Amino acid sequence: RLNFERIRQVEKTRPLEVLDSLRRLADLLELHAQAATDYERARFRLLVVLGLPAEEIISRAAVPVPGLVPKAK
Repeated sequence: RLNFERIRQVEKTRPLEVLDSLRRLADLLELHAQAATDYERARFRLLVVLGLPAEEIISRAAVPVPGLVPKAK
């Protein structure tokens, strides 16, 4: 946002800086999506190893939600 505001105020612009910022943003968004995918894949594999059938995992009806699991006494 600050790059765009600075470019609007100055007659000489530096478009390479803007492109670099946009590339960095795209890279971060891609990394975030990959991390979320890796997390879900690992969670699915864990639940399968724990014995939940794949159909129940996909329906999410039997999948425990973090924070809602009762604490052991």
